[in-house]
Order: sequence, then C-alpha cells, then structure tokens
Amino acid sequence: MSWGKVLANLCPLWFGMSGIGYFWTGWEVRSRALLATSLFHVLGILILPHTGGWYFLFTGAVMVFSLLVLAELQWDMPQPINTLH
Repeated sequence: MSWGKVLANLCPLWFGMSGIGYFWTGWEVRSRALLATSLFHVLGILILPHTGGWYFLFTGAVMVFSLLVLAELQWDMPQPINTLH
C-alpha cells in the first residue's frame, strides 16, 4: 500500500470530499450558501498548488473560514410548508 501518495494529496482530497458534501447538501436543501461554500472549496483546490509549502495551513484556513461563515450567517433555505392549520 502506498500511503505516501494519499498523504501527499490529502489537502485536495479533503477539499474535494468537503466540496462534494457541501454541494450535495446545498442541492438537496436548496441553499445558495452551501452551494457557494462548495464553490469556495473547488477554488481552494485550484489555488492549492500556488501556496508553496503551506498546504495544510491553507486548507485549515479555508475550512475554518467556511465553517465560521456557515455558523454565523443564516442559510437561505426555503421555509417548510405548513400543511397543518
């Protein structure tokens, strides 16, 4: 088993998995905030090769920023329809 390749690509792998999760969740609950967060993660994958040796710091900063934004701002999901009156 070549774990070196996995560890060398851990940051883009983490961005990709998180981005897919945010996209899928945003699509299902119709939240533009989660869809924007998934786009932010995809952009993180594209910027990652230009961060020098700071891959893990950059990945952590993007993750923390995304979670703080999602925690502090209201999501824009549609309100549930009340069928019981």
